[in-house]
Amino acid sequence: MDFDDTLVLNQAHFEEALDGLAALVRRRLGLGPAEVRAAFGRVDARLGAHGRHRNRFLLSVLLTYCELAKASAVPAELLADLAGL
Repeated sequence: MDFDDTLVLNQAHFEEALDGLAALVRRRLGLGPAEVRAAFGRVDARLGAHGRHRNRFLLSVLLTYCELAKASAVPAELLADLAGL
């Protein structure tokens, strides 16, 4: 099956998740959506061109939070919220 947004429109789900990440980062770190999207783009690009599988997307979300928080790990209390995105 081809679920890369050519046969099944799924990009809206990723956009919704990025909006959720931006909202969480705004509450926790006081950073705006543009900063979150820029950081996500940098992190996602470093992971290479492996598509938008949900596990890779989750890894990008977690690494983006770490980059923005200037932390080496995501706080345990945030893992469920971030994974839920």
